[in-house]
Amino acid sequence: MIEGITINGVDMITWGADGRITEFKVMVRPLKAINLIHKIIRLEFQKQSALKLVSRIIPEATRSGMMGEMLQKMK
Repeated sequence: MIEGITINGVDMITWGADGRITEFKVMVRPLKAINLIHKIIRLEFQKQSALKLVSRIIPEATRSGMMGEMLQKMK
């Protein structure tokens, strides 16, 4: 349950002959759970994109450990 919404899901995984995953599919229901998961993933991607942009603009932030501190504050 996330934010009061019960989520039902199934992971379908296909492996190749080499033992590596070749396909990973997630089935989720109900629709409002899908919408919630989409929102959460979108926000996480936005955070990650912002952190990558900051590390390119201010490379010394990555070396000084400021990025780790920023990430903790964003969570």
